[in-house]
Amino acid sequence: MVKRLSHLRNGMQVVTEQVDHVATVSLGIWLNRGSRHESPTENGLFHFIEHTLFKGTPRYSARDIAEAVDGVGGILDAYTAREETCYSIKVRACHLESTLGLLADMLQHPTFDARELALERQVVLEEIKMGEDDPEDRVFEQAVQRYWGGHAMGRPILGPVANVKRFDYDEVAAFHQRFYRTQDMVVAAAGDLDHDQLCALCEALFPASSAPPPAVVVDAPHAHPFHLYLPDERLEQVSFTLFYEGFSATDPRRHALNLLSVALGGGMSSRLFQTIREERGLAYSVGCYTVPYADCGYFNIYGACSPENYQTVLGLCLGEIGKMQQDGIGEAELRRAKEQVLGTLLMGYESTYNRASSLARSLMVHGEIYDQQKWVDMIEAVTAADIAAVAQTAFRVETRGLAALGAASGRPDPDFMATMGLAAAPLPI
Repeated sequence: MVKRLSHLRNGMQVVTEQVDHVATVSLGIWLNRGSRHESPTENGLFHFIEHTLFKGTPRYSARDIAEAVDGVGGILDAYTAREETCYSIKVRACHLESTLGLLADMLQHPTFDARELALERQVVLEEIKMGEDDPEDRVFEQAVQRYWGGHAMGRPILGPVANVKRFDYDEVAAFHQRFYRTQDMVVAAAGDLDHDQLCALCEALFPASSAPPPAVVVDAPHAHPFHLYLPDERLEQVSFTLFYEGFSATDPRRHALNLLSVALGGGMSSRLFQTIREERGLAYSVGCYTVPYADCGYFNIYGACSPENYQTVLGLCLGEIGKMQQDGIGEAELRRAKEQVLGTLLMGYESTYNRASSLARSLMVHGEIYDQQKWVDMIEAVTAADIAAVAQTAFRVETRGLAALGAASGRPDPDFMATMGLAAAPLPI
């Protein structure tokens, strides 16, 4: 499989992997900007624009866009995250040129029609309501805002309702012009493609942006400990999320923390799953994961259980963390965690979209072409001693945050919380 990288005259970077045994191409255009690059009054604009770029250009109506993609059996998608925004297509190789032309028109020439803006505003407001109706989403959003202490990393990607209701043509168009610059775009593709032809297409379809680099202050956030219990008598379960400080996407310790996460709560054989679900039947859903960003990261334990079991489940979660800190991890458990991570990595790479995504992220974060063997080697190099060290570093009480949402009867006893080092009074919502 041949991988190539080119820097185009328009400022774009194009990175590709030719995959001979497929007849399709997955291509994404990654904008190296996301919700953390918004001011408080702009919060939600990247996501709002992501929606509205599908609503039409001078050449194509929203229906034209949908019919053009469906008419070639393609998949057109997009997402907004805290550090990037992505627009992707997957089509048969013979349709790449026409669909890339469509995508280029969408990204560069949106009309932001007033009627379409109004309609999509309602769609985004419904999306926000959908998150509010999901206890896991709701408790996570409350937790991440408090954990990053008012920093842009803690603001909701969808933005607050007041912002979304206010966004109008002038604000949306000006923001789009400021941030949608070819100099901040990475084109990543994998599948049945020709690298040189794709580069020529991108240079022809994307003239260099004339807008100057936007003035954005990007500072690293700091973890803020908190304890929050939100009563909601409509709920049958208590949903909770337990935060600890993690590592950035460039910190070499991130691989050890990821393996620790897998052993602790990353699958059916993990400690949390076995202890809480299999041995005691106290929860259907419990687990953990790590999230690395450019200059920060977090470790999250999540779960949901009946109110009368919440204190017990929380105690078991904290207990398993204590055991990991005290006893570390055995070689057999470490081997299982490595095999799980490597299996997920290699199976995921069978998808051309995941290949393109890996290429884009590696280029944006590390400035280099993704090398799968390098990742395999870094994971294999992690030792039990490395995991013991990150357990001491990551699971510190002074960087711990806890949020729970459920019936008031589920609130843990104050003496228990004091014993667990979580005696702080709940913060007002």
